[in-house]
Amino acid sequence: MSGGHYGYIYHKFSEMADLLNDDLAAEGAAYSPEVTKLLKEFEKTLRLISEQARAVEWFMSCDIGEDSLLQRFDEIRRKGNE
Repeated sequence: MSGGHYGYIYHKFSEMADLLNDDLAAEGAAYSPEVTKLLKEFEKTLRLISEQARAVEWFMSCDIGEDSLLQRFDEIRRKGNE
């Protein structure tokens, strides 16, 4: 596994996104449509942050170079705009 510079903390962001998704599936009907939409948007943001954090961790661990870091962030930004 690559990374390690920050203790693989990026996993925590994706873990929270997974748990939030599970909670919404189990309890989503209890929330207003506005709150449900906000929480789903936050879940997406957490997944994007996890990807960015992983790229930074790999960069800081010297597993990828500057060009790869810039390319990955560009791809993540585009994904966030979908």
